[in-house]
Amino acid sequence: MGVPSFFQYIKRKYPMVVEMVSTASLMPECDNLFIDVNALIHDISHNGNDASVYASYEVVAARLMAEMDRVIMFINPQKLIYIAVDGTVPRSKMNQQRERRFVSAADNGIQQEVVQNEVPFDSNCISPGTEFMEAVNDILKYYIAQRLSTDPAWKKLHVIYSSHRHPGEGEHKIIDFLRDMIKSGKYNDNDRNILLGSDADFILLAQTLHKKNIDIVRKADLWNSSMKKLDIKSLNNDNFYVLHVNVFNELLIRDITQDCNSWITKDMTGRIIDDFVFLMIFCGNDFMPQIPFLNITTNCIQLMINAYIELLQEKKRFIVSKSKPDVLLLRQILNKVKVVEETTFQQNKHDYLTSLQGVLETEVRWPQQQTLRSQLAACTTFTAYRRLYYRIKLGVDVDDEPAMRALCDEYFQGLCWVLRYYNATVPSWSWVYRHHYAAFASDIATFVQCCEAFELSHPFTPFQHLVCCLPPKSAGFLPPSYARLLTSADSPLHDYYPEQFARDLNGKRRDYEAVVILPFIDEERVLRVIETQHCDEGLTEKEKVRNSFEKELFMTYAESPRVFASPLDRQYYPDIIDSHCTVLELDGYAPVFAALEAADHHDKTAVFSSIYPFCVGIQHPHPQQEKRKFQLTDSVMSVVEVDFSAYPFISNLQSLQALARQYYGQFVQFGYPQCKIAQVTGLYTYEFGCECAPEPGKDEESIHTYMLHKDEKDRMKEVLNGMKKLAMQGVPENSYEVGSLDIGDNNIVMRLRPVYHFARRQSDGMVMPLFSHQFIYYPFCLTRPAKKLSITGGGLSVSAMGAYTMKAGDEVVYVGEKKLGSLGLRGYRGVVKEVKEKTVEVELELRVEEGVEGEASRAWVKEEDVKRQLKKEHQPLLHACLNYLFVKGEKENVIFSLNLAFSSKHLVREGLTRQQTAHKAKREVTLPARYYARLAVNAEESQEVKTEAPNVEYSPAAVEIIKEYFRRFGAVLTKNITMKGMKPVIEKSMTEEKAREIRAWVQAQVEAHAFVTQDTISATQSFRHKLQNRAVSGMTVKAELECEKKELLIREPQYNVVSDAVLLQPMPSVGDAVVIVQHATIPFGARAVVTSVSLDSMWMEVLLDQPCLAGVSRESVVDASYCVGREV
Repeated sequence: MGVPSFFQYIKRKYPMVVEMVSTASLMPECDNLFIDVNALIHDISHNGNDASVYASYEVVAARLMAEMDRVIMFINPQKLIYIAVDGTVPRSKMNQQRERRFVSAADNGIQQEVVQNEVPFDSNCISPGTEFMEAVNDILKYYIAQRLSTDPAWKKLHVIYSSHRHPGEGEHKIIDFLRDMIKSGKYNDNDRNILLGSDADFILLAQTLHKKNIDIVRKADLWNSSMKKLDIKSLNNDNFYVLHVNVFNELLIRDITQDCNSWITKDMTGRIIDDFVFLMIFCGNDFMPQIPFLNITTNCIQLMINAYIELLQEKKRFIVSKSKPDVLLLRQILNKVKVVEETTFQQNKHDYLTSLQGVLETEVRWPQQQTLRSQLAACTTFTAYRRLYYRIKLGVDVDDEPAMRALCDEYFQGLCWVLRYYNATVPSWSWVYRHHYAAFASDIATFVQCCEAFELSHPFTPFQHLVCCLPPKSAGFLPPSYARLLTSADSPLHDYYPEQFARDLNGKRRDYEAVVILPFIDEERVLRVIETQHCDEGLTEKEKVRNSFEKELFMTYAESPRVFASPLDRQYYPDIIDSHCTVLELDGYAPVFAALEAADHHDKTAVFSSIYPFCVGIQHPHPQQEKRKFQLTDSVMSVVEVDFSAYPFISNLQSLQALARQYYGQFVQFGYPQCKIAQVTGLYTYEFGCECAPEPGKDEESIHTYMLHKDEKDRMKEVLNGMKKLAMQGVPENSYEVGSLDIGDNNIVMRLRPVYHFARRQSDGMVMPLFSHQFIYYPFCLTRPAKKLSITGGGLSVSAMGAYTMKAGDEVVYVGEKKLGSLGLRGYRGVVKEVKEKTVEVELELRVEEGVEGEASRAWVKEEDVKRQLKKEHQPLLHACLNYLFVKGEKENVIFSLNLAFSSKHLVREGLTRQQTAHKAKREVTLPARYYARLAVNAEESQEVKTEAPNVEYSPAAVEIIKEYFRRFGAVLTKNITMKGMKPVIEKSMTEEKAREIRAWVQAQVEAHAFVTQDTISATQSFRHKLQNRAVSGMTVKAELECEKKELLIREPQYNVVSDAVLLQPMPSVGDAVVIVQHATIPFGARAVVTSVSLDSMWMEVLLDQPCLAGVSRESVVDASYCVGREV
């Protein structure tokens, strides 16, 4: 949580700091990824707006693994992943957690009354020590081990896992690790660190590190309101926001120092950031109540910044030194912001008085309550309100100076606690501010004196933490011996768990901002009761584990395999037999630092987001102009002006041609301040133009420059003049958004062809950039040459563009046209056995019908072979029953035969029949954005396949259906069918009722083998449900194959690289059979069928032939850029 609307403030005031990223290729390059998992757990377990949504632990676990895969694939870390789950927290944080959990339980109860037959998901289970979080703990350990063992992209990664049984908040665990790395001298300034989390605290914590190579990523919510599957329409919208901490710091320092920079040196800028973090604590934090009148409506963030600027000008001193604030300077800051108190009260008098009235009515402790009511009714001035506020909400008389000083000192003690917590570590696990409300800023400035020393103490165990935080309605998350403390009327702690409690808006507008008035927990009393009630004595072994602390784990790839015993239900999550995951319990981070240092063999000079490299010089706006910008309005923006003194001035064709030669065929970085990549294809001014896109047989000497025609001049004038407006305002929802940048009279514009993806060329294995079809115009002054392109993220670097050397053990998918007997091999997954000079030996894994081996032909039989397996009295009827038999019903003909002899496409696809023919019309297989082939057609379409000399063969499954058909209905058939030569005559004794009975049985047998068609997809939800629960029949066999390299798609070691044969294809259609070759949650080579397609977002839903190991639903959402078609 932290500062309310802090992210929105940054996004509005500094548009270039926050960038929306919707494709992996635009994500900043990432070496180390730090994930605060709790935000993901809340996202995938329940919908924050609908407490009636229910999800089982198993579903939540599967979703979590899928979401972890999606995030990690999208960000694509190269060295380290740190996965942090919230553990037990300091007592100061418990107050807020307790309030939230009581409110959540109360709101869930309201929802449960409204929504009948629904079991609400109780989000309070997302607390350390619950069975749910222990299940999440097991899931994450299994997930890491499984990915390290099976995913090539994970082999190079080092993983730290900090569970819910390791004390501390997730974001603070992450910052503590980075802080330890910095202190130990092992921090690499050239590594790019990405922190994934949505709390505003993350921004402030990242600022305290004073490092330029940190970005914060927050995820958009992709689950739809039903929470049953991903919303396919939202997958291409607002996926991630990237906040560039370094750019934010640069702009913030620039704005603060522009009028007082004469005495501030470069090495002092870190002190400004420390002061800023301290000032933001006043605007909101998770540990103490907010100071009255310092809120969103008073634009408190800008208010504090303005006061700080004035302080620097007047005193030329900094507030914070070694994580301690200067009391005298703090008083002066608060005296500057207290001016809003009376103004804000007068503007919102009714809300503030109503708040006092509500609190007064809930309190019965004062004998003078009637007197206070009378005073409140007569209250009209700020002075009267101040006196009533302290008396009613804090129980303090404003004339009692010692009481006021004690209150203000206690609040100041809390500010010091938070400051040290942000800048160093937990100063005390037991300290807590014991009031629901804060003193006024003006009174803190008057009475504050000093901050006392803190006693470190120790963290609560998970069950102690739950006793202090959970409401009685959530007591089921505790063992019975602990739960009775919350629910029993005789509990010594009964007064801590009221059934009803008050909520005070305290002048705010939104319910979630209300103050929740609950009794404060006394730590010593709780611990004493737990001991005297012998709560720990009745715990089971599993409960004792849940209540224990756990060290952080360091998990890495090991060459020698071993068995990883699954801690989960082995039916869904089996043991990992060939696990390559090694686990080390950490007592410190020295082993991690050593491993990272040993693995980092290459030197690199990283380029980080910054305002300065893009701008040769920064000009400060005129002081008078800037004063206007700091007015307290929502529209205020900080503006950066670009100095053009070092940029070329184009005055004639020759000067433009000279510039074009420098940029001929070159790549440039653009997209201020992030480093997106594009190729230069043209340069233009108001009067001149040139085309400099590279063409075969031409070089930079052949560039042609020309005078623009009148229409071209008018168009270019419009483009150039529009650039300034776009640079200043930005383009909403545009990947190339700028914003808040004054580029002045820019007279050169580039025409760029952006790179949107990297592809491996199937012909020779080389990696190449793929370009967008849309050209963009961009100011020349906001670009710079790109010396390197990279395939590891959006910070591009052309260096790793060589061909991948295929080797034994690589996973591949075969995309050639070879067959094994009649079985097409296209789309099957395999492993490289040997790489020769021109060919590759591959062992493919084929999933074929039961009984089919080798050539897959011996188990298939003809009609005569089937006849010999039937009783003699049934043999004459076989041919007729394999074809078309019906009786006339009242409304329709009722077919009761097997209908297997036609070998229509849907039967072939179902694995029941096949045709051996002299000639068969070849079916076209197109290669789409993921190769695809038509999956199946219904019986009415069977005439599309024309054959000559049909010779139908039947699979073992078909033979069993035929034999069971005659065993069940043979007597009825022989009684009611008479054969006259080869023609069957159906007697009148064959009733419609009996025919329908036979037809229902036949349809059920065929349905058991049915695969998806366009008709079945759109038929009924019940049929789709049957498909979801039906496993594809058949068994796995091995087949060796020798082929050319270009016939194989390799499993790419980089997530955002895929073959050009995959990317440059049209979208598949519903019903097409595909193989997934790149996906965050679906295994490489998984076979599937397309069930719906979104042409707008280029995403589609598929039905997997087999469920994924990680619990991913067989009905999944995939990008239409990572599939290949397969043989039908």
